[in-house]
Amino acid sequence: MIQNMPVEMKLGELSERSGIPARTIRLYVSKGLLPGPTRPGPGATYTREHLQLLDRIRQLQRQGMTLVEIRGRLCVREPEKSIAKAEAWMVYDLDSDVRVMVRAESSPWRLRKLQRALGRFQKEIKDDENGNAERDGRDL
Repeated sequence: MIQNMPVEMKLGELSERSGIPARTIRLYVSKGLLPGPTRPGPGATYTREHLQLLDRIRQLQRQGMTLVEIRGRLCVREPEKSIAKAEAWMVYDLDSDVRVMVRAESSPWRLRKLQRALGRFQKEIKDDENGNAERDGRDL
């Protein structure tokens, strides 16, 4: 069955075929249980090997192993990269001395939440500069 699968698949397809939520797959990548996608970014792709590893992880969990133990058993390593990959960053200049940088490939819901929080923070900074802020003991 795995042999008839496409060579590359998107995260949603990997999730559907493995029965493991995409969020959990991302967790496994971040914890070192699963190698990252073969092609990173918004069009990230995964292979049959990823699917096979997910099946193995599930088997080991059924045997009662923790994620740490599974990582040690699988010995998953990222392939060495000869050149650093370029990363896109979003830059928010909140004031002359405050700059916040966020990876551009962050999830849309996280970026929206962050933008709202930064907007509130920027307003608070401006209010402090204009003397409009109440002094409540929270100042650094």
